[in-house]
Amino acid sequence: MHQFVKSAVGATVMVLTAGCEQSGDDTDRAAMPLATQTAGESTRNARLGPIAYTFDNTQLVPTEVTLGIPPGYEAKAFASKLIPVDRAQNLGTEQCRYDAREEPVPCDASRESGLALALLERPIIEYRAAFDDADILPAMLEDVRLDGSEGFTYLAQKPDGSGIQYSFLDVDERTMLLVRYYEGAEPALEEEVSAVLTSIKQSLIARKAEDTPQ
Repeated sequence: MHQFVKSAVGATVMVLTAGCEQSGDDTDRAAMPLATQTAGESTRNARLGPIAYTFDNTQLVPTEVTLGIPPGYEAKAFASKLIPVDRAQNLGTEQCRYDAREEPVPCDASRESGLALALLERPIIEYRAAFDDADILPAMLEDVRLDGSEGFTYLAQKPDGSGIQYSFLDVDERTMLLVRYYEGAEPALEEEVSAVLTSIKQSLIARKAEDTPQ
């Protein structure tokens, strides 16, 4: 069991997503992150249910996306996804190529590199059972632990080494989903994402201390 998860590009990452599970067209937005509040000149505070985190708003912009939850991807979750400021400026304009072979298409936050955070309704054991039922290869799953919060990761990897890493973590009988998009990610983005993940870790440590009898 590992403390941290390493992506295929070698960057130590944890993945975080904020949203509420959706089935069909019935989507509950109650678990969406609270509006961010200024904590410093460039630092923003935000929450994913009981978990607090921070990010540098001169480098990252929160966007709303809808995630398909693996392994089947039929169930959906609303999520807050942090993407680079310079990429956010182009959202909706036909200036992006997400595949070297395609013509420019409208820039879409859901296809950008970044970090998505969601809070799912069901306990983690149910999400893990879905992978077992789908006969996912064990090599594609890995157990993880983050300061007392246990879970697992799933790497949806493309032949070229790019892909998406999904981390499911147990939080108060619900499941925190952290989704790391590392296709074409720049080192500067990796640093910003690492800072966000450190703030999440600190929040988990603080919550654990509060729950520990004195």
